[in-house]
Amino acid sequence: MPGQRLIVGQPRTAIRSAAMMLDRLGHPAAAGHVTDAFASLWPGPTSAPATWGGTAITAEFTERLLRLL
Repeated sequence: MPGQRLIVGQPRTAIRSAAMMLDRLGHPAAAGHVTDAFASLWPGPTSAPATWGGTAITAEFTERLLRLL
């Protein structure tokens, strides 16, 4: 809808699953990087998606996460 900020998806589960998969496949350092990047964005109200009480749309959250990685 024009002028509205829509939430396209919920990345939390996919990101946490990716970290667990990296750890299980023998890449604990990479898993730690993903987990740490995710955790650093979690408390910020402008970083977290609206479903977590923030103001960012999913694409913004994902872009910020990727920059941290």
